[in-house]
Parts: sequence; structure tokens; C-alpha cells
Amino acid sequence: MNPDRATLNFLNSFAEESRNRGDDLQQEGAVTQIFGNHLFIQGRVEDETGTFRTSLRLQGNRWFGSCTAEDETIAGACLYATMIERMHRGEDLPESPNEFDDTPVIDLIEEKLERELDDKEADFVSKVEKRYRRYVIEGEIHDHDMVRLNPRWEIVTYDPLELWPMPPGDILEFWNYLAYAFYKKRLPFPDFMNAVTDLEAVQKKMKDWEKEREIAEWYDRIEDVNERPPQEKPIKSEFRIVSTMNEARVEIRENDGEWLALREKNDIERIANLFSSAALRMDAPSQVIWEHYFAFYKNEDTATMDLDTEPACRFMNRLFRQPALKGYIVNLDEKFYKVVKDKLKWVCEDDPYYPENFALQLVTKAGNNVSHSVRLLPGREELYQSDETVFPGPPRWLEDTDVMPRYMIPKLVIDSLEGVEFLRKIGATLPESLKKRVLDLDLYPRFEMRIEQGLTAAETEHLVMKVLAHEKKERRTEKLKKEGWELVEQKPVKGKQLLRFAREELYPVPELLTEMGLTYDDKLEEFKTRVTKLFPEKFAEWAQNLPKTMDVEMDFKLKTLLADPVTAAIRFEVVNQDIEWFDLKIVIDVEGVDLTKA
Repeated sequence: MNPDRATLNFLNSFAEESRNRGDDLQQEGAVTQIFGNHLFIQGRVEDETGTFRTSLRLQGNRWFGSCTAEDETIAGACLYATMIERMHRGEDLPESPNEFDDTPVIDLIEEKLERELDDKEADFVSKVEKRYRRYVIEGEIHDHDMVRLNPRWEIVTYDPLELWPMPPGDILEFWNYLAYAFYKKRLPFPDFMNAVTDLEAVQKKMKDWEKEREIAEWYDRIEDVNERPPQEKPIKSEFRIVSTMNEARVEIRENDGEWLALREKNDIERIANLFSSAALRMDAPSQVIWEHYFAFYKNEDTATMDLDTEPACRFMNRLFRQPALKGYIVNLDEKFYKVVKDKLKWVCEDDPYYPENFALQLVTKAGNNVSHSVRLLPGREELYQSDETVFPGPPRWLEDTDVMPRYMIPKLVIDSLEGVEFLRKIGATLPESLKKRVLDLDLYPRFEMRIEQGLTAAETEHLVMKVLAHEKKERRTEKLKKEGWELVEQKPVKGKQLLRFAREELYPVPELLTEMGLTYDDKLEEFKTRVTKLFPEKFAEWAQNLPKTMDVEMDFKLKTLLADPVTAAIRFEVVNQDIEWFDLKIVIDVEGVDLTKA
């Protein structure tokens, strides 16, 4: 191949020493690999000082080269040798490295197998070729390369893998190293690749190298152990909570020292690191406090619990609910908080000093007035925290968590349907002046159910249900519609009588309807669901689990689904027996029923 101007300029750019050494390398066959096209060429040169990779790129009318050798003279010689080899090869220059002695590897496999590869086999060979080309370009192979050849290969690192003592010189050597890696991990590779696989030969190459690596790993382990400082002793730790009415904080005591309040981020992170490394020795209550507190710290990004905030109060509710923490939550006088079972409650009473108002007073179970404010700790069951005692208490009705013991409410507000219902909801007693005027009514749900045919098509059946709420003496009736409960009938009240309705039994109704797939129909003004093959079994189970307080009315068809199954027996009787003919009579006996002829 005659060199063009760009090639000549590139060759003449090197020092004489590099050109002479490059000529020798090319003539000695040191360019063990070369591939590319007229714009980009890559090669591998094996010099006596090492194996180096080279790349040549044509940009405009000028060649640029790079080499992995650090020495300038050796790098120039390798680049010179690569360009001379490219000229020597001419049109025979392979475009990819995936050949063995100028023979594509797929042809070599087919020649050894004496057959053509099928599509699946050819696809696997293509994957190997792609991995090898990438290795030649980058000089590395990774877990994510291996997993493409076998999905069961585990990806454990993104660092390059060490699979060979010396870089493979061609694609067959490259594949044999991969096959050996699969063999070591007990992972299979396609049987047809055995035609170009010699695991025994690879094992001989790897034996000494693996032994050296094993010895080196053991030396590293021994050195690491010998140089490691003595293991520090675990730290005896205790945690507690110090709480006032306004703030709570977590304190730690290490090795029976002084109590330290956890207020700084550095202190908390230090304890967190010790805890994660199993360096702390603590009892179970201390661990409960720490784990709850650290979760609170991470979620709220604050070290102390400001009890004017909702999350901090809920945090304290959770901890006071833990019986094991008795003695681990103290006040500023270091007295343990007592969690009692006697509930606080609200009492609404007439106030002689403020005749225009009712007084809402917080009292103990014994009826004594609470004289100071308490801290509401919200939860599914509210707690009320005083200076030394924590009480269960009535449902929450204030947005603020700082609860005063006494509130004055205008009589106009309480002397109404809404006002007396409010007192019932918070569990407060009625004032004497209202007791005779307020009538409490309990509302219970009623389901009136029937099967209707032909609502949407002639052959379809639907369960249709009217959902009512009624009082036992029929003094009030409501109907459930799409928007909610609607008044149907209310018997007149006497004079200034006020009615309170206990609706607790009505709250489960929407969920019960959903369980059965019932939806509201605007035309029927009732709830319905379609009857399917699975309906009888589903309905029977659902109906049996309805609350005992619910009134249920069903039509005959629905009742049969809940009735006990009918027991019957079938027998055959032979009558009018003749030589060739006889009559067969089928008799059905139903237990407890006399059947008549149709």
C-alpha cells in the first residue's frame, strides 16, 4: 500500500530512534492485533517493556495517535509500528478484532462442529464478539458484561473484573477465560461453545496466578488484623425522657456518668453511629426510647419535642402507652410520671357568676375539678399530661394542645340541637337546667332487601336495598342517599325539648355496602348490585356477619339463600316387570316434606 501525504507526514513526525524501533517491532510481528477502517485504527503492540494499546484517528488531512506507554520513545515506536502494520495489511485490515488467524470466529466454530449455527447460537457468538470488541477498546470487562452472556451472573461491583493473569491475545483466548469464570461459579454456557473451549488448558494458566492471589489475600488479611488497634469496649448506655408541660427532651448517660441532653446534631449522629455499629449496651426500655426518638428526629428534623406542636405530642402519646417505660419518663424534679387508668371528663354546668354562659369544666373520675392546664397528647385514645400524672381523657375538640381546665360557652350556643350534640360527642354531662329538656335517641340501621329482575335487561337480576336509620319507638326515620343521610320523618317534640341522636351504629353502614358492591341508583333512590354466579355464597357470608343491632328485612328469595339446605334421597323402583320390558319409577324422598303429584 502506497502511503498518502497524511500518512507520510505522520510517520515523519517521529524521532529517528522511535522510527527505527518501530520498524523492528513491526518486522518482528510485535503488532499482535490491529483493526479498524480508513478513519480510525486500534492496535496492540507487545514490546519487551510491556504490552501497549494504540489508536490512530484521521481528522481532516492529519493523523493523530495515542498510546498507553508512558515513555515517549516507546509510545512513538508503538504508534509507528501500528501505522506500518496498517500499510502492510492494506485492504486485508480487519474491521473488528473478532477473528482468529484472519478467520471469523463463527466460521471457526461451524468448521469444528461441521454444521451451521442456528439463530440462537449465532446470537450468543455475537454477544461474545461485542464483549471482546469492548474489551479491546477499553481494556476492561465488568459484571454487567458477563450478565449479558448468562443472566444468573451476579452483579456485585462496577469495578473491572480480574479474570486472567495476562491480557488475552485473541478472541478465542478471551472466550476461554470467560468460560473458565463461568465454570468457577458453576454457571453453564452453551454446549456448542465447547468446540472452541479448553478449560484444562486455561486451568493450567490460572493455577499459579490464583495461588499467588490467594496467598496475597491471606497476607492482606493477616496484615489488616495485625495492624488493627484493639477493639473498644461496648458503652453502657441509658436513655430517659425529661418532660415539662411545654417541652420534652431525650437524655443519655454513658458508663454511669452524667446525664447529657441530646440537643445538638453532632451528639445525635454520634449516638446513631455507635448504635448502628452495635457499640451501645442498653436495656430494652432505653432502646425503645432511642429508636422512637431517632425516628422522630429524622422525620421532624428537630432534636427537642416542642409540645405546642402536634408531632411532638403524638410522640409522647406513643411513649406513655408503653408500660415498659415506667420510670424512664421524668419531670424536671426527676420524679417519674404516673400513667393512671382513671379518666378525666368534661362537665357542663350552670355558672351562677356568669348566668349568660355555661361552664365546661374538666374533672377527675372522683368529680374533683382540675385546677391547672393540661397538655393534650392526641392519638386514637387521647392522653392528658399534667405535671406528674398522665390521664386518659375525653375526645379532642380543641385545635390547640394546651387545654385549660375551664371554658365559658355562651348559653345560646349550647341551648341548641348542635350544642347538646356537641356535649354528647365529647362525653360531657348536661347542665341541670337542660337535663329535663334533652331527650337522647339511639338510631339504628335497617336494611330492606329484595331481588328484582329486569332492571337493566330482561334476564338480569339485582339485589336492591333501601337503607334506613330508625329509632326504636319510630320517633325519627332517616334514609341513606348518595349525598348522605336525609330526614324522612320526625315526630313533633314537646315545647322546648331538644333531641340528641346517637349515630354510632350508623357509621359502619357505608363500609358494609361497599363490601357487598352496592352502589346508589338515582332512579330507584336505593342501592343495588348485580346478582352473579358468586352472589349466593358472597351474600350468605356477608349477611351472617352483619351487626346484631341492625334490623334486616329480606324477601323470600334472599331468605332461601340463608336457610339450611334441603335433605333428599332418590331411589329407583322397577314396576310392571315383563320379559322384555319394564317401567322404571324414580322416587324422591324429602325429609319432613310430603310431596304430591303435579
